[in-house]
Amino acid sequence: MLMLILGKILLRCMVMLSFCLICAYQLLILRLIHVA
Repeated sequence: MLMLILGKILLRCMVMLSFCLICAYQLLILRLIHVA
């Protein structure tokens, strides 16, 4: 039971982290395009 709850929390954290990384990557690309 506890492992299931921890698994759901971990999965949610992984999704949020990947979303944040994608957003940061897009902002970095936009900044590079602006500079170029």
